[in-house]
Amino acid sequence: RTPAVLGAARGRVACDAPADALAYWNAPRGDRDAAFVPPFRRPDGAARYLTFESDGGGWNNIRMNVEIVFVLAAATGRTLVLPLEQPLYLLHHDGERRGRTFGDFYPLDDPELQKVVKTISMAEYLRREGGEHGRLPISKEHRPLLKNI
Repeated sequence: RTPAVLGAARGRVACDAPADALAYWNAPRGDRDAAFVPPFRRPDGAARYLTFESDGGGWNNIRMNVEIVFVLAAATGRTLVLPLEQPLYLLHHDGERRGRTFGDFYPLDDPELQKVVKTISMAEYLRREGGEHGRLPISKEHRPLLKNI
């Protein structure tokens, strides 16, 4: 057996149609994945972040983009800063809701995922790091531009 799947079970897709064959993840994760320690985490434990912009292409490009970013955040032990809600190509025709977030497609609040990749919103990142002594100081003249975030 592959060491990565010891202690694991095949994931399930929460859908009205029989779609479990599409699950390519394990839930619960295997023993090796559960014991994962980021190989590139800073030993001092200082807060580090990874920001990104989603791909402007179709859903498959967007999905691959965000999954790669999740792997980078996990490997480096960084907190992933999620982009603001935005229209996504071919998904913006919904008359009730044009904008989407990655929380609409991924279980970002799942405690098991949070053990591996901590996520925060862009608004939370700006609250933490946008102050005068933060990593991303925002001048008083630019603060009004961010009032809706």
